[in-house]
Amino acid sequence: AAEIGKTVDDAYKDVGFILEERYGEVYTGLEEIIIEGKSALEGVPEEWIEPVVKVAGENIVLPTVEIEGFVELQIKSGDGVLKIKEALKEAQSVTTDQDVKLEISYLSPPRYRVHVTAPDYKSAEDVIRQSAEKAVEYIIAHGGEGRFIRDAK
Repeated sequence: AAEIGKTVDDAYKDVGFILEERYGEVYTGLEEIIIEGKSALEGVPEEWIEPVVKVAGENIVLPTVEIEGFVELQIKSGDGVLKIKEALKEAQSVTTDQDVKLEISYLSPPRYRVHVTAPDYKSAEDVIRQSAEKAVEYIIAHGGEGRFIRDAK
């Protein structure tokens, strides 16, 4: 508020009440600004838009979930290592939106960890399953064996 010569009361009147009315509470409105950008501030006076976007970007962390599973990949051909590398590239190629992070790491033969961070469980589960399926399908198509393990126990 001080950046544009306004008071905290002005901020509530010009921005806070609009966000509360539209999103139920100010914090949820600020989360929407992170997700949707400036369009979430429709109806807010122009002078407030940049400062509010800046404050939201600096202070709001969207909730995320993390899940992991494992793929076991085995192939007994002479170029098996290359085939496993290609299978893992296939797994890594699963298209995700920018809010979803997919990491595949080596544990020990024949097991690889698939770790997904996403805004919700449905997105995370979709990505982990698609990724694992791609790796397993590739290795089977090239004469190997593979399987996905959701939880390693």
